[in-house]
Amino acid sequence: MRLAELGVSGADQLAVPPVADELALRSIATRAALAIGLSDLASRHAEQWRALAAEAAVDAELAAALRHLALLRFYTGDTDAYWALLDEALEVAARLGPSEELGWCLAYRSQAHMFADEHADAIAWADRALAIADAVDAPAVRAYALVNKGTALCSLPGSGEHGAALLAQARAEARRANDMLTLTRGYSNALLYALDESRWADARRLLDEGWAVAERHGLDGAAAKMAGLGVSLAFCEGDVDAATRWLDKGRRTVAAPASELWLLRMEGALALEQGDVGAATTALERLRDERERRRGGKGALFAAQLAAAVAATRHDARGAAAVLDDAREGLRHLGRDTLAEAAYGIAVDALVAGVDPDTVEGFLGGVAGDASGDRHAGLRAAVAGLTAERRGDPEAAATAYRASLAAPQSWRGASTMAELHLRLARCCDLLGDRRAAAADALLRRQTGADTDLLTPREHEVVALVTEGLTNRQIADRLFISAKTAAVHVSNILAKTGLSSRTEVAAWALRSGRARRG
Repeated sequence: MRLAELGVSGADQLAVPPVADELALRSIATRAALAIGLSDLASRHAEQWRALAAEAAVDAELAAALRHLALLRFYTGDTDAYWALLDEALEVAARLGPSEELGWCLAYRSQAHMFADEHADAIAWADRALAIADAVDAPAVRAYALVNKGTALCSLPGSGEHGAALLAQARAEARRANDMLTLTRGYSNALLYALDESRWADARRLLDEGWAVAERHGLDGAAAKMAGLGVSLAFCEGDVDAATRWLDKGRRTVAAPASELWLLRMEGALALEQGDVGAATTALERLRDERERRRGGKGALFAAQLAAAVAATRHDARGAAAVLDDAREGLRHLGRDTLAEAAYGIAVDALVAGVDPDTVEGFLGGVAGDASGDRHAGLRAAVAGLTAERRGDPEAAATAYRASLAAPQSWRGASTMAELHLRLARCCDLLGDRRAAAADALLRRQTGADTDLLTPREHEVVALVTEGLTNRQIADRLFISAKTAAVHVSNILAKTGLSSRTEVAAWALRSGRARRG
């Protein structure tokens, strides 16, 4: 980026450069600023890029400048400008006929539908981009479009494995095209799917590989995102030390200010996990300050999520009710699936804080709409359980809590699952079912109170035991000896107090530690 800026400024001082040279320099500066997370600087270069291309009537450069500007508008939360610029870029690129730039514009349009959780449209536009990429031999376009298509498929029921395979293919093609930004997208989106499916071992592998690529190539924006996902994974596994390590890594990506908001939210969430409400409140204040300084984007959402969690910890019903009002701004521009997940998460915290269930239902009806997909079944059931418990119906609450625990985990942390077990135990006790209450109290201890109960390797063994694998098959899968696999199984039984592999599998499924078939 500095070299490109030096080229432009030096050319201005010495002589007027050919338009083609300055277009190339503005293009390089825009892409470089994007790669390291400097969105404001990228926007300035992109605007100059667009003006030069329009003046010189160079359609390929004009279309490229417009699609980069569109992406930058998306990052600032200006979705109307985002779609308008994409339409303009496509209109310009269409004049070129089959070309690499037309392929890029089609791929960016696919990405727009992917962001909006319009999965069928994202796939259709990706297929159009792939057809152009094949026709004009544009491997980078192909990799980018495959990321969009794979990600959309991962969000469709029954298509996840196909989507994950396409994401792996996209990563391979991005490496061949030497497109490291698309490669990191392939890693982060595959990691999102692994988290959705509670595949912790896969998630750790993708996280480590994606972080290595982003760090090696100086892609601070991608590195900050990977660090945030690392904190999320650590929460799911109940590993506070790992969460701290990934948060520290994220803090080092100082050139990615847009990611700082996410990391501040994670910092507050980690403080709450450690019982430090004061540190969480400080992180929330910093997050709100940064949100005011950088209007747009997801700052409002992150502030609402952390504020709701702080209010829940303090049992501050008035504060949580105020968060519900503020949250509508942060949720407004999200895609359907992302919006529903965020809204239900905030609703859970509001109910825990003591907000009236009718108020929470009104909030959900106004923002989440009909979020009936399986992806959010656990969160919806948790809201139903908390609502029933508040209304004095322990039987309905117990039924809802069981449904929540049985649903896909969908990023719910170990302590969240532990809290659900504790609430279920309380309902069972009220209903006179002392045996079920004791069992869920034990599960609460195993899923939340003892966060170092199992080592990362033992978590992997638990997942494979749940698949029904023998010690020999586990050994082959993990590249260890059968004797070592047997030792791991024995340690798991001893630590959990369970007596058989069948009980381990049942515990893993019920506690959300293993993926359901």
